[in-house]
Amino acid sequence: MIRFDILSRSASSIWPNRNTKVHPFAFVCFLLFFLVLFAALSRVEAQQLRKVNAAIPAITPAAAPFAIAKDRGFYREEGLDVDMIVMPSAVGIQALIGGNVNFSTQGGAGLLPALRGAPIRLLFSAYR
Repeated sequence: MIRFDILSRSASSIWPNRNTKVHPFAFVCFLLFFLVLFAALSRVEAQQLRKVNAAIPAITPAAAPFAIAKDRGFYREEGLDVDMIVMPSAVGIQALIGGNVNFSTQGGAGLLPALRGAPIRLLFSAYR
């Protein structure tokens, strides 16, 4: 046989006493916390993405990390809207020097212009 008085006692311990007052300071802190949280989230979403053109020599496994980063949203997390443009290496370096693209993934083709004084910087990365 079920004892209803046990159930009623356990249920009353779950529900707060209706005579309990909510402290005004705690309520204001609670509201302030959520206002700050929503303001921070809306500011991040409202951030304008910077348009960046990047030159890649071809659609090959060597260019896969750049495509994967774009697909997974890594560029967007950093505030970049990357547009990858396929062009031959020599043309890509000329476009970089001329300012038509912001980045180029064609490292070897940029070595000779960099040694001759072109305003570019080379970054080398090797991975296994």
